Amino acid sequence: MQKHIEKHGRLLVLVLDATAISLAYFLAFILRFDFSLPPDQTHNFLITLPVILIFRLAAFYYFGLYNGIWRYASLGDLTAIFKGILASQIAIMAVVLFMKHGHFPRSVLVISPFIAFIFIGGIRFAIRMTRHLR
Repeated sequence: MQKHIEKHGRLLVLVLDATAISLAYFLAFILRFDFSLPPDQTHNFLITLPVILIFRLAAFYYFGLYNGIWRYASLGDLTAIFKGILASQIAIMAVVLFMKHGHFPRSVLVISPFIAFIFIGGIRFAIRMTRHLR
């Protein structure tokens, strides 16, 4: 029974991470364009979002973010999140800038990781707090 709960818990965290990463990336575009996203930038967002998701989630997996028990989220987890975002960001920048889909706003590649770090860290500690309060 415990394995079943852990498996679904990890899947839930993975879905939450994918949602947070997508939202962070979208917010980076929205902030860059003062809450008015031009159509060509909507295309840039949609065409590059899969790249962002694949690299971020793969890096999070590599750095062990789906191995732990979240009620014990700690500073070590924040360090792993930072490493995952940094490693994935290097790969993302190389791929996205290589893709050259029209005018791609490089500032989005600077803003997005900061928002993602806050969201992903927030998810981990929100889970910890809800488990702590039980």
